[in-house]
This record gives sequence, structure tokens and C-alpha cells, in this order.
Amino acid sequence: QSIFKNFIVDTSKTLLLDVTIEGINSYEEYEISKDKLSKIIAISNIEILNLNNDTISYQISVMGSFDTFKKTIENNTFFEIMDDNAKNSLNLRFVK
Repeated sequence: QSIFKNFIVDTSKTLLLDVTIEGINSYEEYEISKDKLSKIIAISNIEILNLNNDTISYQISVMGSFDTFKKTIENNTFFEIMDDNAKNSLNLRFVK
């Protein structure tokens, strides 16, 4: 069995997620975090909603399911999940 079995993205489904990323302390860190986020294969669109102190809020269009996207984040070394209790919402911390 392939180690990528859990990372199959159902491109027929799209959902909107509210994602906040904490720990952005400079424009350079913003650029790096946005670049890392945009390279996640399941993401089809990213829109900035709010920028407040060290936290950026995005609305993200994701192909597949919330759980698949969450697993992708969990296996990413650039983001740490802080909270995922709300429906279609994920709070992350940027890991430098």
C-alpha cells in the first residue's frame, strides 16, 4: 500500500474554510507562509480576510474534505494546528 493513500483529494468536492495563521511577525514571514499555504495541492483559492497584529485570516477554497485538508496540514512542517473545534474553521501557527 502506498503511504499516500490517505492523501487522495476528491476534486469533485469543494468547501470554504476559514483559516487563521498566528505567528506572522514580518512581511517576509507573511510571504513565506502564504507561499507554503498556496503549495498545498488541495487549495484552489486563497483570499485574505483580515490582518491583525501577528495573525492573518484567510478564506480558502479546498478540494476534498475537511479531514483530508487537516491531515495535509498535520503532515506539513510549516504549520501547527492550534484549534479545529469550529466547523470549517482551522487555527494554525506558522512554524519558523
